[in-house]
Amino acid sequence: PDTELYSTFRANNANRRSMVYVGANDGMLHGFDATTGEELFAYVPGRLLGKVSELTNPDYEAETYVDGRMSVVDAYDEFPACGVGQSCWRTILVGSLRGGGQGIYALDITDPEAFVAAVILTFHFFLLLWQHELVGLDQAP
Repeated sequence: PDTELYSTFRANNANRRSMVYVGANDGMLHGFDATTGEELFAYVPGRLLGKVSELTNPDYEAETYVDGRMSVVDAYDEFPACGVGQSCWRTILVGSLRGGGQGIYALDITDPEAFVAAVILTFHFFLLLWQHELVGLDQAP
């Protein structure tokens, strides 16, 4: 990738809202404004959608859900936010479930202001890049 293009990306995002991302045992990855502590979004990985309702059960026993490692990187590729057939720099969060199940997901977290404006449909088309269940990795061949 063109380093000048990356320099422009970094300069354009130097003053974006600072965020803190936290995986939790409520089945969600939460995104908080680092200054105010306001929660801007929560993402439930598809594999956990059926488990979230268990949290309201009075007999619920705590389980681990979104407790895997996360990495945040700037990447240059074709992302939905770039436009069809276009490549651009974006900031990507890749996370995993670990105890919540064998799964990984990638979110485009370049623009935290988009979290505030997003409706569920928009979130899935632009912020959620992909999610995958990793089936059978805990079983011997």
